[in-house]
Amino acid sequence: MKLQPKLTQKFMLETDPEGEAYIVVRQASQGETRRLAELTASQRQVVQEGPRGNRIAYEQDFNVYEERSAMIYLTADEIGGIEGIDDKKLFSMIKPQEPVAFRNIRGMGLFQADLDQLHDSMVAEMTRRVLEVNPQWAAKNGNGS
Repeated sequence: MKLQPKLTQKFMLETDPEGEAYIVVRQASQGETRRLAELTASQRQVVQEGPRGNRIAYEQDFNVYEERSAMIYLTADEIGGIEGIDDKKLFSMIKPQEPVAFRNIRGMGLFQADLDQLHDSMVAEMTRRVLEVNPQWAAKNGNGS
């Protein structure tokens, strides 16, 4: 069996009043799905004292904003038509068809700095577009952002 190229889809962002902003989303690989879980979950053991002795409980934190950022970061092949308040093109660090391993090495810092400049409605729309191409993430997490 030969692996096929990942499905990609371009969406013009309706939340851009000038009609220039777009995102190209690709289908997530197993590696990107695993990386999403790593980026968005933290778990810890907590010892709880009780009348019958101590027991260990597991607690997990979840941050919907971290999840949205990670989903976009991992599957956006290209984000364009968006300039920051300093007139510089945002998301220039995203290279089309770049393997997820390279993004993992660089980290999310530059991407997050650009994403943080956007209105929440645009980030929510980008997330919806990612979930259209990757519906397994919406079903798994109950996310309908």
